[in-house]
Amino acid sequence: TDVLEAQSTVVGDLVDAPSEVAGLPFTVLLPARGPWGDRVGHAAALLAELPAELGPHGWKLADRPGGDLGRARAYVREDLDALAVAAHGYTGPLVLPVAGPLTLAASLYLARGDRVLSDAGAVRELAESLAVGIGEHVAAVHRSVPGAQVTVLLHEPLLAQVVAGVLPTFSGYAALRAVPGPVAAERLATVADGARAGGSGAAAVVVHGGTAWTSLATVRAARADGVALA
Repeated sequence: TDVLEAQSTVVGDLVDAPSEVAGLPFTVLLPARGPWGDRVGHAAALLAELPAELGPHGWKLADRPGGDLGRARAYVREDLDALAVAAHGYTGPLVLPVAGPLTLAASLYLARGDRVLSDAGAVRELAESLAVGIGEHVAAVHRSVPGAQVTVLLHEPLLAQVVAGVLPTFSGYAALRAVPGPVAAERLATVADGARAGGSGAAAVVVHGGTAWTSLATVRAARADGVALA
């Protein structure tokens, strides 16, 4: 729960890795702080002009920003402050993990309805909002650590299930409609382009496809700079 201690440990250990090891320091997420600090809450805090709030079943889109979103955004600012201290003077690679658009669409709920994934238009808007938000976040990371070469790591553990159409609806009695591979790739590409945009954009975007090799074709079509698998 101590972000400065966690970030200092990560940067310190990976910068001081043995010479034959390429250490890749990363920005930390601390889900023990509660839903405002886990991967979904962190991504919700980055969304541009698309407010979210905590509901009975987790994060959902909202009509206007509220206290939950304010707390999640406060954690993002706190994390940036901790990064600036922990990585002061650092020059080199820095990995910035963020939930990807398809997994986020499968984890967030509509303001009134099922998962965002159930609405193709909402998925598109979510990807566009996340693209802008990640771009702004990368710029903020560069201001905190001017010498960082940022790689955005989009976590997509649910990507294969999204494309296969096997994720259950809220009721559990049916499955959400599959997102075609080319459409999923387009949503990923939107976010990747947003992360790279501008003079202070990310140097690279890597997509972590979870454990399923079937996610590779979609990631490749999204023109990502790299792919990761568990």
